[in-house]
Amino acid sequence: VLAAGTRSVAENLGSGTLVGAPVVATDQDSPTTLTYTLVAGNTGGRFSVGSSSGQLSLVSALDFESQASYNLTVRATDNGVAPADAGLLLPRFAEAVVTVWVTNVNEAPVLGSLANRTLNEDVYASATSVGAALTASDPDAGDSLVFYLATTSEGLGLFRVDTFSGALSVLGDVDFEAKAWYRLRVGVRDGGGLSAEGDLFVNVADRPEPPRVVTGQEFSVAENSAAGSAIGQVQASDADGTTAFTFVLADGAHARVTLDADGTLRVKSAGEFDFEDAARREFVVRVNVSDSTLLRSTGSVLVRVTDVNEAPVLADQTRTISEVGVSVGARVGARLVVVDVEATGLDLRND
Repeated sequence: VLAAGTRSVAENLGSGTLVGAPVVATDQDSPTTLTYTLVAGNTGGRFSVGSSSGQLSLVSALDFESQASYNLTVRATDNGVAPADAGLLLPRFAEAVVTVWVTNVNEAPVLGSLANRTLNEDVYASATSVGAALTASDPDAGDSLVFYLATTSEGLGLFRVDTFSGALSVLGDVDFEAKAWYRLRVGVRDGGGLSAEGDLFVNVADRPEPPRVVTGQEFSVAENSAAGSAIGQVQASDADGTTAFTFVLADGAHARVTLDADGTLRVKSAGEFDFEDAARREFVVRVNVSDSTLLRSTGSVLVRVTDVNEAPVLADQTRTISEVGVSVGARVGARLVVVDVEATGLDLRND
């Protein structure tokens, strides 16, 4: 006699795992030898039964998501010998269905393809997308998944992964000359706290960049400098390593200076610079710089006028003195008038 029953076993357990208690048959022809076999329901050969013990065990791991239960038909066969009879009898058997329930176990999600991405430098514009969104799957149907950047990732604060959509975006400019690629450690986590992580590489693509006028440049020019006098040479730099530049005035012309193609600033006309004219002691010159690819940018430099000691001016003057009644040492008319611009435009009158 063999009774039906149920057993349960968790998914993903390895070969040899015991499945519940042994199946037990009884035979009124005792003593006798019983042999157990599986005769139906063993889909994929996942189970075995001990021939003498009736113990069910796994041959290979089960998957709850693929099949949640198995109805195993177990047969118990006797040896056909009745204990009170010396003759041989045909073996007899009994069968029963043992239902094995596979219990679900939370399984880690799996990240999809982490193919390399490419991002052009200097293209940031309000969370620019970096390739397709991350994808993931989970053997546990219906499990919720969230995406993240691991704390060990490069580019934290520069790159962002949307928690729910997996969209990868960049939040600021990347510069090929500063860093040519980033290793992002991305991950996905399920509702049970299990996660999977992997490395995703973002390559930064180089693009031709315009040269830049070096910031903070200041020049000085002495007042009263002659037309064509060199004031200084504007300097530029280029992230692409270019060293040949062409300079022009950004506004087409300037009232006080000219600019050579090599960046040399020159005095436009004589008498243009006067230190004593306080309102015009310094001024800004806007400059365009370009390279051989005709990429260009605009920058500014500051020019200051410096003071030069200038000779006083004594103009021709006339005085009148009487030929009579004048003693030695007497004044001869008014004081001589001497003008010196170094005295902030005031007249200096000397005896």
